[in-house]
Amino acid sequence: MSRNLVVFDLEMNQGYKPFNFSYHGVEQTFRGEIIQIGAAKVDESFSVVDTFSITMKPQIFRKLHHHVAKVTGLTQQVINAGVSVKQGMQMFLDWCGEDAVLLEWGLDDVPVLKQNLVLLGMDENFPKDWYDLQQMVSSQFPPAEGEKMNLEAVVERMNIPMERPFHDALSDVLYTCDVAQKLDGAKAFAEYPSEESQLYASLARKGEPVTIEESTFEPAAMLALFMKRTMSLLSTIAPIEKIDVFVVTVDELDRDMVEILNRAVAGI
Repeated sequence: MSRNLVVFDLEMNQGYKPFNFSYHGVEQTFRGEIIQIGAAKVDESFSVVDTFSITMKPQIFRKLHHHVAKVTGLTQQVINAGVSVKQGMQMFLDWCGEDAVLLEWGLDDVPVLKQNLVLLGMDENFPKDWYDLQQMVSSQFPPAEGEKMNLEAVVERMNIPMERPFHDALSDVLYTCDVAQKLDGAKAFAEYPSEESQLYASLARKGEPVTIEESTFEPAAMLALFMKRTMSLLSTIAPIEKIDVFVVTVDELDRDMVEILNRAVAGI
């Protein structure tokens, strides 16, 4: 049975001042209010079968940030003429369908999508499954030293005609589909890291015990194992001795996290 695959991209507005909100008792900083959604339903070979595009009027960051205007080409007049964010989001969800599997370039847009759903009082459990196409492309077409993996750079490197503007949501989606069509799709999905392995790494970063088949592992040890496996994968691209820095991104750096990272590094 074929899956309901949806490649999507968001453009979002930023505030001139931070906007914080409570999520299940935890304070979070709003990463951006969605003002444009572009999406394409694709088949297993990433050929486009349907598209979706909408521009929305922001309710929290009402004034278009000058940097967002410069990058996207959007204007205050254009976003003011858009539908409300809630209406636009509902239209997107209805078009996608509950069984949609989302694909994006990088891993930035799904967290932003979920934040917006929370603030709008909508179902934050959407999507249940999503994939990072940038990771898939990087795996099958490893960049040479110094080569960037941003969408525009990859499009240029693959000699894909650049006939549309970048940083327009639907345009970026179509470029992403152009790139994805170069993939061995079956192999890309088969080799994609499982949710289970990503969850283990996430739990370890949070300092929580990780249980696998009734055995509980100390978080730092689990994170060290994750790092070792990552380095093993990296060694297929470049010699380990050429890797100078291993960067771990955490949501919040406190004493407990520093201790876990120190113990994890010591365990490599």
